[in-house]
Amino acid sequence: MSSWIHEPLNRQLLEDPRINGGRAWCVLNLNGNRLLRVYNSALTIAHYMIPFILNLTSALIILISTSRKKSDARHLKYTTVLKNQLNEHKDLLISPIILLLLALPRLIFTFAFSCIHQNAWQKYFLLFGYLLSFVPQTAKFLMLVLTSQLYKQEFCKFVKRQIKRRDRQQ
Repeated sequence: MSSWIHEPLNRQLLEDPRINGGRAWCVLNLNGNRLLRVYNSALTIAHYMIPFILNLTSALIILISTSRKKSDARHLKYTTVLKNQLNEHKDLLISPIILLLLALPRLIFTFAFSCIHQNAWQKYFLLFGYLLSFVPQTAKFLMLVLTSQLYKQEFCKFVKRQIKRRDRQQ
């Protein structure tokens, strides 16, 4: 939260010249300070990349350390155990990559378009990219449950139980 402290201090109200009677927009104005623009851009990128890197790194550390322990305990070749672990737990690696890919449009549009002066297609494209970036938050079920064999099996069992329960009640 403290990393965005500069935003409220650099916001200003601007009237939209395209609307009669004016409409006020609260706009972040960083034009006067190049250092602040660089800082804001770096923060935006960091807020997208750091969770991805942490998630992917922690998954790799877990898989590598588990593979080492299994190869030592069972006297198996480390690379074979690691390949098996990667194949068995690929959902740990796929999820952060999907999250990053779905967040990329919002990150790109953050730097690509200005706020007020846009063509109609840019507005809809920006809106689509912005809404697409919220898919990870709303689709965690698809990414985390359906990519994992164990969770997927448990979900299927749950659905079957609910269907049976509903059929009994009717």
